[in-house]
Amino acid sequence: MEAMIDNGEEWLSHLLDFREWLMQTEDPVRRSQIREVRRRSGRIEFFTYADGKTDFKYGPFKLSFRKEILERLLSTQQAVRAKGPDPKVKLIQDEELFRIRQLWHHEEGDWEDSLPSIVEKVTGERMDWLEDDWSGMGGAEKRILEEVSLEGALHPNLLIELMDVERKYHGMNRRAGVYTHLEKTLNKDWRTGEQAYADEGLTATPEDPVKEGPCAD
Repeated sequence: MEAMIDNGEEWLSHLLDFREWLMQTEDPVRRSQIREVRRRSGRIEFFTYADGKTDFKYGPFKLSFRKEILERLLSTQQAVRAKGPDPKVKLIQDEELFRIRQLWHHEEGDWEDSLPSIVEKVTGERMDWLEDDWSGMGGAEKRILEEVSLEGALHPNLLIELMDVERKYHGMNRRAGVYTHLEKTLNKDWRTGEQAYADEGLTATPEDPVKEGPCAD
């Protein structure tokens, strides 16, 4: 790509910048800021290095950082459209945006339904989004749940995920899987990173970076 840029395809520099920014997510210093301490399995796990340091086996990107990735990708798309040969090029397809929105909304607790607003803010486009009619749950209801969680010393995402399980099975004639799904949610490790470190009797802090970390799932 660098050679093509040097040969006059300067619009590719926007793609190169985005790629280099993504590569920075592998920096161990940033890992605790952008990744969940809980893995996709729902467990909090640790890894001890040869030098004796211990750190989390970090999980997927936090939702807040996924939003940042999408916003940067769409901004890159706008720049490529403006300066590249194809003013209608898409770096992410509509079908992909629809699916990401669905996953964020129903599996990641994004009750604010933030993806459409990100797309409109960056591109100025209003897409034909499907409406979700389940009980009108949104950002205000999520904030109430978070407040209740703090009062009861519960992890905020626990109640949110339980509500999302109900959302998934709402209106179904057969709800045979709901109890299994609820049990799976309750059995996740809902400790904070600090609590997990203390329970393991560790003295190092999760923010203490290491040179190389275990692969995240």
